[in-house]
Amino acid sequence: MLGGATAGVRWVVRDQQALVQSDLYGVMYVAGNRIKTDGQPEDQLYSGPYFHMTEKGIDAFKSFGGETAPRAALDVLQRQGLSGTDITLIGHQASTVLLKSWSSKLETGPALSTITDFGNMTVASIAVTLAAREEDITTPYVMLLALGLDLHAHAVLLQRVI
Repeated sequence: MLGGATAGVRWVVRDQQALVQSDLYGVMYVAGNRIKTDGQPEDQLYSGPYFHMTEKGIDAFKSFGGETAPRAALDVLQRQGLSGTDITLIGHQASTVLLKSWSSKLETGPALSTITDFGNMTVASIAVTLAAREEDITTPYVMLLALGLDLHAHAVLLQRVI
């Protein structure tokens, strides 16, 4: 059970689906760059970690992010006998273009977002949006949809319990 922001409202996980494209492992990753390379390993110096995306990763993100991620959510909806109109979508807020694309593919109403309030918080935006926009949820179900490095997508269906 997840705690809700509104008194008396709770959310329970009803179903989930993860999809991974393991042949593209390493096309997007977080790592530091080696700054000082001479000497012993313990003497080497690295930058702080940051996000890297290879050329193959850029192409893969477009197809995987736009097509595969919504398929994870559609699999959950099908198993539960639900349609897009039964859910409110809260997704990974990498961009409003991605959210609109997912909402269109799932045939939901507009996706809830806090990107204009807080910017791109990557997957943290899902929990923040659920808490900040809970009062705007009018459906009995919420679909959480996220992308991750090394090309995985995860859909989680929450059901409102009062």
